[in-house]
Parts: sequence; C-alpha cells; structure tokens
Amino acid sequence: MTDIPVLTYSPLPPNKMELTAPSSWRGENGKGGEIAGGNDRLPKAFLPKLKDEIFFSHKVQKIVQHENSVTIHATHTKILQPFQITADRVIITIPFSILQFVEMEPRHSFSENKWKAIRELHYAGSTKTGIQFKTRFWEKEGMFGGKTVSDLPIRYTQYPSQGIGTTGPGVVLASYTWEDDTIPWDSLGDGERLEYTLKNLAVIHGEQVYREFETGTSHSWVRYRLSPRFCVKRNGKSSLISPNR
Repeated sequence: MTDIPVLTYSPLPPNKMELTAPSSWRGENGKGGEIAGGNDRLPKAFLPKLKDEIFFSHKVQKIVQHENSVTIHATHTKILQPFQITADRVIITIPFSILQFVEMEPRHSFSENKWKAIRELHYAGSTKTGIQFKTRFWEKEGMFGGKTVSDLPIRYTQYPSQGIGTTGPGVVLASYTWEDDTIPWDSLGDGERLEYTLKNLAVIHGEQVYREFETGTSHSWVRYRLSPRFCVKRNGKSSLISPNR
C-alpha cells in the first residue's frame, strides 16, 4: 500500500485570542494540527486500494470465532439479504455500546473481564451545533481562531483557524457540549438548537449574530444510532481490555 497518497499535516496557526486552552485538546507540546483539506481525506486515501473490498449498508449480526478463522454474519439494511464473509483475522472497531448487541460465538472468545469492560465502559453524550455567518465579524473583535468557554448552555464556542483575515462567510462551531451539559440539547429539535444557540451567542457578540446568520446544522451523537456517544476512560477499564485479559 505504498502508493497511497501522502496526506499533508498542517500545524494550526497560533491563536491571537484564546480565552482558555484545555491541554487535553492539544498534543504534549501544546500545539495543534490538522489534515490539510479536511479529515475525510484520511479514509478517502485508502479508497483506491480498498474500494472493491468495502461493503456498505451491512449490519453485523454475529461474529463466529473458528479454530483458525473468523466469520462475520451480516444483513443488508436495505434489501435484508443475509451476507457472510470469512477471514483469517478480524479487527473489530464497533463502539462497545453497539458491540453488546452483536452475537458472539463462542462467548468465551472474550474473557469475562473483557466482557465486563465492554459492558461497563463509560460513554459520554455529545452535541455540536455549527452556524455559518455572512462575515467573520468575530475577527473585528480580535478573535482569530481559538475558543470561548462560558457558563452559558452552549459552553464551548470555537472559531475557525482557516481563512483568517479573508472576506466572505465563516463557520463557527457555536456550541460543543458533552456529558451532563449535552442533556438539555438532546431533547431539542435541530431548529430549536439553532434558536437557542443564537440566543446564547448574542450574549457574547451582541444582536449582530441575528443579522449575520445564514444557516446552521446540529448533530447529537446520543441520537445517532451508529455512533452513540464517545468513550471516556474511567476506573481502569482499559486495562481489562488488554490482550492478556
């Protein structure tokens, strides 16, 4: 697979204004980075080599461990046709919260400690709301990239680090919440999330947010069946998932 195109990893520009910078959001050296052109370039880089081996719209129902191989049993979600494939090895990347609904044969393919970790691993809810504005008005206030953290329901607001100083529209991650902070947002529809997000942003940036508003979108991981929440490591559960357990 040496002919897979090389992806450029670009360091983020230094922020001229950053109200807070949790160290967990950056690398050990305190610097952030990104894949130039968007993170979706990473999976797309594998597509030329793997396109004939990718099966879309298949839901895994059962995983069977044989003596020297593994068989995956699945169902096509649109035409309901059964499907199975056997391989020497299988790498399972299904979130544990979903893996619990996949039948495993024999069950002792995983140790009881590993099953316990899979069952008890903590997953946190998260909701994001992005808004596109007509102009990058926040830069006139001296905010070039970076983030605002407040005690408003929107909690974290992140400003774009790309296109700083350019004219035209810009997209802001207007609200990023997780754990208990995301619960109120998950009970709202997309339109209501935009309404209350703009209301919170107006507290920070004034009524101009309404004049500058173009469009927006929101996503709740709790309400998304294929990736419900993200993992938060607690209580040494990761040690129970190690190969020797």
